[in-house]
Amino acid sequence: MSTVLAFVMPGGAELVIIFVVLLLLFGAKKLPELARGIGRSLGEFKKAKEEFEHEIRYSEQEIDREDAHRLEDERRRKFEESKKAKKDAESDSSDDSDDSGDAQDSADNDSDDDDSKKAEKVAQSQASGAADSDLSDD
Repeated sequence: MSTVLAFVMPGGAELVIIFVVLLLLFGAKKLPELARGIGRSLGEFKKAKEEFEHEIRYSEQEIDREDAHRLEDERRRKFEESKKAKKDAESDSSDDSDDSGDAQDSADNDSDDDDSKKAEKVAQSQASGAADSDLSDD
């Protein structure tokens, strides 16, 4: 394994030899232009890599947000269903007790009607009493 790494990773002397060969092939004027081109290419590659990583992170966050919203909606739906089931259970039990309490409800309504009739009679008698006192003053 170490022989493979030695072949892939050139040392100091190998880099000097590669630099001299490049200098002979491209010349002193072309070498800076070549280096700039390689530098720009590496910069664009790095920028594209960062954009890709950012997009991946953003997508993961978006998925997490969607999952959170979905879970919240599911919790809310379950809460509403349990609330409705509880209300239905209470209304079913109150319907059973309402059947026996109907006679009491009608008696309560009758007494309310009697009270309102009494109040009307008192108001009429007071109004007629006030009218009688106006006549006696003359």
